[in-house]
Amino acid sequence: MKPFQVGDWVRGKTNYGELFHGYIHSDEPFSQNMKVRVIKSDNEEMEGKVISANPIKMRRLETSATYSKDSILALIDIALLIKDKEWFMELTSLLTKPTILEAQMINKSAINRIEKRQNI
Repeated sequence: MKPFQVGDWVRGKTNYGELFHGYIHSDEPFSQNMKVRVIKSDNEEMEGKVISANPIKMRRLETSATYSKDSILALIDIALLIKDKEWFMELTSLLTKPTILEAQMINKSAINRIEKRQNI
């Protein structure tokens, strides 16, 4: 059994030592390798392409359940790059929701109003 599943975000090195970040695109059933869609690499020619990579030379990237507006916009660019309409729609719907930072600012503002009322 392979250590990664389709959709997992990974970083690693190619057999030629090139660094990359991307996600598991598909499995290679008759090989130990996996197909990775490269999002960022020190070899710019690899960016946006699917490569074959050895799982031994990869590490899983932790994903976050919360995203900043800039992160969402970057993910939208990726969704457009790979022509994933469903993911694009999901990401654009997140833009209308308040981000964690905005929620913290709203909460801080509410706490300040309560504190002011208590001082009166």
